[in-house]
Amino acid sequence: MKTNQLYQSMKGEATRKRVGRGSKTRTGYIFAAKHFTKVMQLQNIQCGRAGEVKNKHVRPYVDYCLENGLEVSTIRTTLSRIRGMCENVTITNKELGLDDVDYLGKHVAPSHDFIARCYDNIKDEGVKVLCTIQWYTGARNEELLLCVQSIDSWIVTLRLSGLIYMPHGTKGGKPRNIIIPHCFHEPLLNELWRAKEIMRLRGGYLLRGTNLDLSIKRYQDKMYRAGFKGVFSPHSLRSRFAQDLMADFERQGVPYKEAIALVSTSLGHGDGGDRCRWARNNYLIGWQGYGRHFHPKHHIKLLEKHYQRYGFIDEWAPR
Repeated sequence: MKTNQLYQSMKGEATRKRVGRGSKTRTGYIFAAKHFTKVMQLQNIQCGRAGEVKNKHVRPYVDYCLENGLEVSTIRTTLSRIRGMCENVTITNKELGLDDVDYLGKHVAPSHDFIARCYDNIKDEGVKVLCTIQWYTGARNEELLLCVQSIDSWIVTLRLSGLIYMPHGTKGGKPRNIIIPHCFHEPLLNELWRAKEIMRLRGGYLLRGTNLDLSIKRYQDKMYRAGFKGVFSPHSLRSRFAQDLMADFERQGVPYKEAIALVSTSLGHGDGGDRCRWARNNYLIGWQGYGRHFHPKHHIKLLEKHYQRYGFIDEWAPR
């Protein structure tokens, strides 16, 4: 009984303090509250309100998470949300032994040849178009499935300025302009016209689903079957876009700091210092440009892990 009271109390705090934030932020806080209260129940720790949770209750939770194989970065993120809901939780990550962690990404940008091979395995024409648009624009999955509402305006703005405006499905409801690499202007225009024709035949859809979540799941399933899995999941196409855009900026002579800020903004992460670091550590892994090689050891580590799990060799896999 008290566990349910604690969950409702933490959920109320999350809703109260996150008013005006994006739905994904609120969902993350509610998920953290649900997981925390579940672990508290398993350990028979009784707390009825968020204000009753103290530092001594957090240590067993962290131990449980570590024993069950959760990554340190995931635990740190969850603890940050718990602190936001429970005002008496003040214990730091360092005091919990969680200070030694990096926030490097878990995806590797697939090569153009790898994308082409997987593309040939896709049977659905709508998914083929979505795959190409995701590569050329760096859209997230939700943004991608909602792009049917913006295709007409994209055709116009891409011709005029080489930009597209992404208003639908963005994190936090924050629309943004996306810079398209010069080499993608004509191919993207062709794909957008192709998308319009498919939508005309399918009643306004590229991929049908009873709701957005189901459409995203269907898209991911079809991409997985085509070969986009592991470190090369559909999200890795955002890394491919980021690296292609950085290479385009380098060819134009754009300074590195300005280029990484523009890439970060195009991906939807903003141009602040921390945001640029996020883009660099997550989307440029293994890329060589501007006289730099970004996280080569982590790049090899991800590829080895992928190779061991999926057992197929491509041009990225270590020989």
